[in-house]
Amino acid sequence: MNMRRKLISTAVLGLIVGQLSGCSNGDTSTKNDENSAQPVKQAATEVPVRDGPFGLSMGMSEQAAKAATSGWSMIEQGFFTVEKVPRTHDAFVSYTLMFGSAGLCKIIAVGRNIESDAHGTVLMGSFKSLEDGVSEKYGKPSEEHNVLQTGSIWNDPQDFMMALLKKERLFVTLWEKKADSMNIGHVKTIALQAHALDRSTAWLRVGYEFENFDACSKEVTKARNSAL
Repeated sequence: MNMRRKLISTAVLGLIVGQLSGCSNGDTSTKNDENSAQPVKQAATEVPVRDGPFGLSMGMSEQAAKAATSGWSMIEQGFFTVEKVPRTHDAFVSYTLMFGSAGLCKIIAVGRNIESDAHGTVLMGSFKSLEDGVSEKYGKPSEEHNVLQTGSIWNDPQDFMMALLKKERLFVTLWEKKADSMNIGHVKTIALQAHALDRSTAWLRVGYEFENFDACSKEVTKARNSAL
């Protein structure tokens, strides 16, 4: 998981490189006398599901996001890991949220471990399934890359996973806001990317950048550089 945290942390400034379970306790109260005052029940605050990815939306505040999610853990200022979001997808185990002064500006969904053969057959199948799912909502991808670095020795079909592990293979699909189909939830760019943990284990990441991401990214960079 430390390796994932490092990958996520280095990726938050660029795209390439359950539903909340309500546990209601049983009613253990006893009936009072008819003359006794009945306790006042407070209505539960209903958190609206947003129109963006995973039920979140561009510009929502940290406070609003915390109310809609659970399992928060700060990575650094402006970056949080979340375990549950309003709308879940069973391919993912956690989500990284990025905030600026204009609110939520990026979401990174972190996938489950995928056990695959050396050729990456299972990984490719999982990748294609998510790619089709994103395309169904946001339209056809603008770019698709399955590229081996020039001069890599991991150039045989059975070297797919090893090349990915050595970061000598780029396996990523991009969607950019160029068509009307991308006019959903103010999402500007989406990237689906594959990573390897070892020669037989991989995971997928989907990053969503909103229209306010550029300004948000500049704020984060400025804040970091202020420490120099």
